[in-house]
Amino acid sequence: MVTVGLPWIENDSQRNKKNKARTNIFFALFKFKNRDSKTHINIEHMAREKVYKFTDGKEINEEITALSWKKAVKSFQNKVKAKLIYIEWISKKGIEMTKWQTLPIGRKDKLGR
Repeated sequence: MVTVGLPWIENDSQRNKKNKARTNIFFALFKFKNRDSKTHINIEHMAREKVYKFTDGKEINEEITALSWKKAVKSFQNKVKAKLIYIEWISKKGIEMTKWQTLPIGRKDKLGR
């Protein structure tokens, strides 16, 4: 009986074993491709700081670098006593975002003290 196929693979079970070995090697290489060598943290998905631009349209023009929108606004509201501000930033996906925010934000009980 003559079998058609690759000459170095004798039957389907051997072919499946070789394909499985190839896939395991591929996933092992791909898994650590974008990771830091010491900490094994995925570099592409790490949080990165964004630049938030605050303005009230008149005299306040300030840039704050922070990991999150909330942290940036809270650090800004301690410096300035404006009631309404305009915020611009670029998101992680590269979309330009804007928002009008009333200040202060946070717990009303503690802010009144």
